Amino acid sequence: MVAEPPILIAGTALAERDWVAARLAELGRSWAGDDVRVVGTVWWYMASSTLLGPPLRMLSDTGVAPDLALSSVTCAVRPDGGLASVQIGATVGGPEEFAASVRATVTSIVDTVAAVSGAGAPALWAIAADALGNCALDADRAAGPALALRIAEAVGDVMPTPRFVEVDGRTFVHRTSCCLIYETAGAGKCISCPRRLPDERAGLLTEFVRRGR
Repeated sequence: MVAEPPILIAGTALAERDWVAARLAELGRSWAGDDVRVVGTVWWYMASSTLLGPPLRMLSDTGVAPDLALSSVTCAVRPDGGLASVQIGATVGGPEEFAASVRATVTSIVDTVAAVSGAGAPALWAIAADALGNCALDADRAAGPALALRIAEAVGDVMPTPRFVEVDGRTFVHRTSCCLIYETAGAGKCISCPRRLPDERAGLLTEFVRRGR
């Protein structure tokens, strides 16, 4: 059976309640999740990384970032309701200008997801902060943390400050958010889950680093 290709939609749909509610229903069916608060959190956990990853790589590589305003964004949406990729048609300046577009766009999406799912906006913003940190690390392991902190500061108090931790010589985001994916039937806890005991989390991250060597 051939998998259905992603569907292209305008980024403005990410702030439309009916559209988001339909995507959460699709994701809930795919992940066997019947708690819309959990499904909304999982959806945003995945979407935030898809949304922030390419712009942060471009900003890290060139010093110029795409404009994350929803009117500049086109999204590819998978049949399960998740974002497959984003295309951005305009650019802004450096980190501070990028941060302004992040604040506006993330506010619009978080407010929509919170209204549809019942997830708390502060928890969704914490997910965005962790995504920012992870995407910055993926773009540049050495300079990523400083870039993430600079952007978060420019975004303002609504975004928690990303935190980082060194484990066996490698930098990871010290997460403040939980994606709640373990509350679905589709997965267990992430190895970096903040709901793991600290020693357990550190041990799993150490094992992950050493497997990659």
